[in-house]
Formats: sequence, structure tokens, C-alpha cells
Amino acid sequence: MRGTFGRLAAGLALLVSARVDRMGQAVGWAAGFLIVSYVIDYFATLWSFLKPIQPFSVFDYYDPPISLATGTIPWTNVFVLGGLALICTVAGLLIFERRDLPN
Repeated sequence: MRGTFGRLAAGLALLVSARVDRMGQAVGWAAGFLIVSYVIDYFATLWSFLKPIQPFSVFDYYDPPISLATGTIPWTNVFVLGGLALICTVAGLLIFERRDLPN
């Protein structure tokens, strides 16, 4: 599951870096998305008004303690993270391929 989440983070970074012009912007947007996603997941367990948006957090699907406690991997979570990783990577490659880079 950790590898799937890592691929999602890499795909997201590829997508953002293919879209923006500066390295700082790419790092900021990718890290910002992951930080906001983590904050939503964390605080949704504490505040009930955030519970409806918790499924939009990628950290809702990355839950290693469940795997350790039960001894099984929740395959739905793996498929969601893997699918998002694939979508981000393919979209990033398509955007990068069409991008006009200076010589």
C-alpha cells in the first residue's frame, strides 16, 4: 500500500510540474494538495462537519494500521490509490508531451 501511495504522490508531482512554469510552484502545489488532504482526513475524525468531504482525501484510502491490525489489505483502497496514480501520471505525461519547452 505504501508503494501505491508513493506512486500517487509521484504522479501528482508529475502532473503539477508539467502544468506550471516554475519548480517552486510545482513543489508548492503538490505538497499543498497532500497537506490539505491530510488535514481534512485528520480533522474529519474530530469534527463531524468535515466528515462528508473525508472521502476526497487521499489519506482516507491510505490506512496502514488497518492492514497491520487485520492482516489483510483493503483492496478497494489499493484500487482507488492506484487508479488516481495512473490518472495523474498519464495526464502529466500527456500535458508534458504537448508542452512547448524553450531550447
